[in-house]
This record gives sequence, structure tokens and C-alpha cells, in this order.
Amino acid sequence: MEDRIRVSYEQIKNANEEIETIKLGAKGYAQVNERIKAFRKVYPTGKIATSIEEITEEFVRTFTTIEDGYGNIIATGSASETNKTNSKVNATSMLENCETSSVGRALGFAGLGVDSSVASAKNIKKNKNL
Repeated sequence: MEDRIRVSYEQIKNANEEIETIKLGAKGYAQVNERIKAFRKVYPTGKIATSIEEITEEFVRTFTTIEDGYGNIIATGSASETNKTNSKVNATSMLENCETSSVGRALGFAGLGVDSSVASAKNIKKNKNL
């Protein structure tokens, strides 16, 4: 059997300590670009694969699979977006925004860039106002 390098909790912890965060409420939030950089440090040959599960003129749902460098799935995530909101981003980039959200969620489930939640920055801001 081939010896494979396994990722340890320490490697993920060290990558998370290097992530820059933005302030949202009382806590820091790791944006998706920072989670991707951390992923590349821990899994340099890993794969982030996205797919569209459903798309209409007004709605999109995407799915992301995170793999280590050996084809093992380590996390998945999904997201959905609609352009029937006040979001100016979704008016022009609904698919791209949705894909970014599902990537961020999947990386969060893989342990990258999360402290206490895998919610998106948009969701945190939106729910803070409820």
C-alpha cells in the first residue's frame, strides 16, 4: 500500500492561524479567498470542484466537492441564490456569488476558516439585522 501523507489537525490549525479575517459583529470572518489560500497550503494538490445543480433565470443552486490530493472527498457544500432580492451583486452575478458561497461552505466544513460558524458574511450581516 502506498504511503500517503495525511493531514493533521495541527496543519489545519496552523493554516487557520494565518488567515486574515474581517470584523463582523464581535468575531472575525474568514472570506472565501482566505479559505482557498489556506486550503492550498494544507492540500497543495487538492481539488475544489463546483457544479450547478439547478439554474433558472431567477434561481441557482451550486454544489462544491473538496478533495485532498489523492481523490478522497474531505468535504462538500452547497448554496443557493436568487436575483429576486435587493442584492446588486445577484442582479448581475448570481451564479458566481452562489458558487463562491458553496466553495466557502465546503472549505468551512473541511475545517478551514471557521471559528464558530460556516455562515457566509452576507448571511451574518443579514441575520444580524433580524
